[in-house]
Amino acid sequence: MSSSTDSQDSQAQSHALIQSIGARARSSNQRRVGELTDVLARICRGELTGAEREHAVDIAHQLVGSAGTFGYRRASALAREVELFLRQVSKSDPEQVGAALRALALVEQDLSADPES
Repeated sequence: MSSSTDSQDSQAQSHALIQSIGARARSSNQRRVGELTDVLARICRGELTGAEREHAVDIAHQLVGSAGTFGYRRASALAREVELFLRQVSKSDPEQVGAALRALALVEQDLSADPES
């Protein structure tokens, strides 16, 4: 086998590995969106404890980083807005919760498409 063929094989394997990692990250991020949507519903009902809110902040932060890493810049910025909301929320404000839910819907929409180039 020539070194050119070896190089092409190696590139193909690397590309397949990156695609696989990206697909797993997208799936994890979509799960995070679902978890955060549930958290926002719990905020509306006044059911969220401080520890649960902190956990939700961590989930949002993971979403920010992962979405950005894999080329979903707008999704990352929107998730940052949700993270900041969760850091600041002390009681249910329907307008702010609605804005956070709309941001998550856009994140979910972005994640269903190909990453930005």
